[in-house]
Amino acid sequence: MIDNVYVIHYTKLTERKKSINAFANEFNCPVHFVEKCDREELTPQTVQGVYEPDPVRFESKIAPLWDKNAHRFRHLTPGEISVAIKQLLAVKSIADSGKCGLILEDRKSTRLNSSHSAKSRMPSSA
Repeated sequence: MIDNVYVIHYTKLTERKKSINAFANEFNCPVHFVEKCDREELTPQTVQGVYEPDPVRFESKIAPLWDKNAHRFRHLTPGEISVAIKQLLAVKSIADSGKCGLILEDRKSTRLNSSHSAKSRMPSSA
């Protein structure tokens, strides 16, 4: 059983948050939005220890696992760093709670159609 659902969320996307809340409410599923550390809030101190843009270290970790030609080093964007930090914050919250948790990303490609109930699209149980 999942006790906590965390949504990695960019605070400026208020309509998306409303949509996710409406969807979650249909299933009586409380969600926790992880909003701390938006890309505009990142400071060198916040990023330090979380993101190290070191090509040599990257190659040493990637080469044993994946084709290093397919996964080349690149600098992450502030948005990508923000998402990574938010995921770490969510994992810490789950660990601290001692309960099961699920982490979801509020992705641009995810669209919830508010004109149709989510429950109405669910298959009926036999």
